[in-house]
Amino acid sequence: MKNHCVRTAILILISALVAGCGVKEAAPKFSPAFTEYRTIQFISSRGPDPKSAMYLDNNGDILLACREGATLEQLQAAGIPTTASQLRLLETMRLLERNDGYRTAFPILDGEQTATLRRMMDQPAKDMATSIRRAMGELLELIKARFGDHNSSFSIVFAYVLDGMVWEVLEEEGLTEPRRITEEEPFWGGEVWSLYPPREFSSGTNTFWDEGVVFAVNWSRGIMPKLRQFWADRTMLQDLFNDYHAHGQVVNPAVFEHFRPFDIIDEEGYFTIPVIEERKGNDLYDRCRAIAKEVALEVPEVLDLPGIMKTYGFDDLSQTTIIAYHELMWSITEQLEADGLVSRPVAFTDPENAGMTDLADLILILQ
Repeated sequence: MKNHCVRTAILILISALVAGCGVKEAAPKFSPAFTEYRTIQFISSRGPDPKSAMYLDNNGDILLACREGATLEQLQAAGIPTTASQLRLLETMRLLERNDGYRTAFPILDGEQTATLRRMMDQPAKDMATSIRRAMGELLELIKARFGDHNSSFSIVFAYVLDGMVWEVLEEEGLTEPRRITEEEPFWGGEVWSLYPPREFSSGTNTFWDEGVVFAVNWSRGIMPKLRQFWADRTMLQDLFNDYHAHGQVVNPAVFEHFRPFDIIDEEGYFTIPVIEERKGNDLYDRCRAIAKEVALEVPEVLDLPGIMKTYGFDDLSQTTIIAYHELMWSITEQLEADGLVSRPVAFTDPENAGMTDLADLILILQ
């Protein structure tokens, strides 16, 4: 009961701080402004996530100003409106550290740092794309044989293998730390960082799971406003899981009406998107796992992780691996595209004109 009360008290504190940080919007003091940075969250979360605090009021200016450390007096002297409640919120969300002033507690990479990091990925990405080319070609043939003309190849390669199973292997090998939410570190566990400029294109993966079944959703910033409709109604999403568990198809009329426009089910409620059974002996799973393991084990071989950690002042090798591999996986994907092995679906190439049915190319079921 005591632990529950502590968590409840913290939740009330955060809610009050988020609601109470009503600082009048100030013109950005930095160029580029923090809103022009790309913030990446590799986290598990329960409740508020870091980005929910970063972009309130002029918090981005505070975070940029505190990269090298600053006191409240220095912030105010620099013309950056700052209140005690803002600082408390950023501290509570583990975005600021306090010690004779305030210092940003997560990495922020400027333009030069970001460009250098990405250049480090160029040759390793080409080498790794070459090393997995044959296995990747065999996987793509299997995907076509298994799922026909369904345009899911990109999402399986990226969201399931490079941005999915590789992370599992990295953690199994002790190269990254688990994303745990604890009493000492509530709300979110994992790593968050910001960098500038954003890549012209990158995608990510959101997962929603229930009793051993996972909906993996490949997303990019351009399609997110449309794609978010898939999970926005969490009650409806849970009902979708319930139908899947109980029947293997959608039988609830309300669920059918809600999800049919996404083209993930047919007229009888059967799922039309790829379903991947995660078990040894399933040739599709085994091939994905083999590629993921090869990539993961090569990461510390092709990247100078200790050197990157020292250059950028990252906290440890786990944080370094997480940040560096994100850039590497996007570079590998770009190389696979350049080699003609995979191509982006319409939802990514033309998000403005993509229809609801194009979203089916981005959604997988794992069980």
